[in-house]
This record gives sequence, C-alpha cells and structure tokens, in this order.
Amino acid sequence: MKSPIPDYLNQVLKNARDNEDGAPAAYIETLAKADTSRLAVALAMVDGNIYSAGDDEVEFSIQSISKAFVYAIAIEDAGLERVLEKIGVEPSGDAFNRLSLHKGTNRPMNPMINAGAITAHSLVVRPNATAEERTERILKTLSRLAGRELHVDEEVYEAELRDADRNMGIGYMLKAAGIITCDPREAVKGYIRQCAINVNVRDLAMMAATLCNAGLHPVSGERIIHQASVIVFKLRGAVRFPGSERLTRAVARELGRPNPDDPGSGLHGDACAVIFSFREVYSLNHVARRIIHEDISRLILEEKIVVVIDPSGVLQWNHEEAEKDRHPKVVRNETEARDFIGGTGCKAVSTDDGW
Repeated sequence: MKSPIPDYLNQVLKNARDNEDGAPAAYIETLAKADTSRLAVALAMVDGNIYSAGDDEVEFSIQSISKAFVYAIAIEDAGLERVLEKIGVEPSGDAFNRLSLHKGTNRPMNPMINAGAITAHSLVVRPNATAEERTERILKTLSRLAGRELHVDEEVYEAELRDADRNMGIGYMLKAAGIITCDPREAVKGYIRQCAINVNVRDLAMMAATLCNAGLHPVSGERIIHQASVIVFKLRGAVRFPGSERLTRAVARELGRPNPDDPGSGLHGDACAVIFSFREVYSLNHVARRIIHEDISRLILEEKIVVVIDPSGVLQWNHEEAEKDRHPKVVRNETEARDFIGGTGCKAVSTDDGW
C-alpha cells in the first residue's frame, strides 16, 4: 500500500510556498545571497523510514539549529549537573544575540540564545580541550546523527567571522563572569564554525529523530547520545520557550532517580516525576496553553508523575478533573510539590535556582 505521507508533504509545500514573510540574514553577505525560492520538508520516523519533498538535497548552513544538538553533546560530555551550573533553562525575553544572564549566577538564560550556545560549545569534550578538539567532536557527532559525513561551509564561516564583533563581546563577558574558562575568542570561533556546518532537510530530520529515539539512530541502530532521555526533557523546555518567542515564563523542573550504574547521570529514562512551575506566570495565550497541556499529557502517558505549580490558575485545569489518573497533580507552591513527590518515593536529583 502506497504511503500517503509523500503526497501530504507535497501539499504542505504547496500551501507554504506563497508565504514570503521573513528575509535572509542581510548582515552576513553569503547568507544574504541565498535563493529564497528553494523550499523543502522532510519527516523521519523512528522506525528508519524517511520521507521528503521539494529541494530536499540542497544543502544550507545549519546555523542556530546546531545549538540544540551541541547542547546535547555538552550534557553528554560534561554531565547534566555541570551544564546546569553554567546554562539556565528559562526564556530570556530578549533577542537571541543579547547578553541575557541570570541575576546572581551570571548564567546565560538558556542554550538557544548566543550566550548560552557559546557556553555550551565551551563545555564540549573537556574543560582544557583545544578548539580543534571541540570542533572535531561536534562535526563527527552531527555527522553520525545525520548518517553521513557533513562538512563546514568555509565561505559562510569566514563571512560570519568577519561580522563577529557582538559575539566576541559576549564571549569576553562570559569569561569575565566566570562562565567559560577557555579563550573566549576560540570559543566564539568554534561556535561560528559549528553554525557553518552544511546540512539538508533529510539530515535534520534524521538528527532530530535520533534524539527522539533515546539516542539510537533509526537506521544504523547506533547509540549516539547516551543521556538522550535527559536531553530531550531539557530541550523540550529550552527549545520551546527561548528568547523572543516569549510563549511563557514556565520552566520544567525534572526530578527522578539517577542511573545506579552512572553516578553522574542525574536524570535518566526511569525518571519518576516532572514538576512544571508557573509560580511567576500570570497569563498565557491559548497556543502556549495548548502546547503545555500536550506536553503534560504526553508525560502522563509515559507513566510519569506530573505536578503543576499553578497558583494563578493560568493553565485552566479543572481541579476536579485534575484529581483523576490522567491529569496532573495541581498545587500552589514548591512545598506542596515537594511533599507530594516525596510521598511517591521519588528523590530530587536535579533542581533549578529558587527551589
């Protein structure tokens, strides 16, 4: 039986082609010349099937999409606890290229803004790694995720490096704040180089599918990311609510049991509970509310214990319904959340500031 997915993807492209909102990055000469008529879409399944339509073999530099994958590599190399010491998981409310640091800790607010991405890059391999070692680790890992050898677009790299004054400034500020310990210029150059890696839409689909498949490549079966369960939990918050998107001030705090075979594992696939805190949120639009409801429902289906701290009722849960098995436990503050989680036998292994 013929799959309906290719026809569906072609229809998606047809519907989207007339939308001409946005423009190439004018401040980078090479990107400003990009052919805006090119359009493609790809869908990778965890069973190894991949579908695509349009200009699916045309390569382009990965740019900020690399931030999510390098954040995953940083967690893999440095461990969750170390990464959380250096990078937050809160939306900044600012543009991606602003220096948005957490008051008190000086951490970048999340890994999807440039300050957080530069910090994540600096955590790859080990603290005293050379720039070449970090770049090689990232390029090789992204190639394994894509299932083919990827390459850096040297023209894009050189063009971005010529216009890197703001990012260089961010790098030096991070070094002055004690967030990065390596040479800030080398960290920024490495970050720019990771953004210049060329991919196509099929590569990106397979890379994302590997993360969603608990780090197992859907085609080769190779385990590429060993802490994928933790990483997907973190990316769910960090990617969905970064910077200028400003969907919500909500931050998911994950609690669970560490892997007994890996003392540095923090959370793992057997995490027993997740807490969503909305203590400083006073309103949400319907899109944000729907997305959060979907995430919570998915966690419950995965048999996680879900607790929502929602003193203002912004999620609009029906409290009678919330007492049922298929709904989260709704509480008013962190004390009630901790008391409830403790009563289920879960032990907190990862928290964020303010708990």
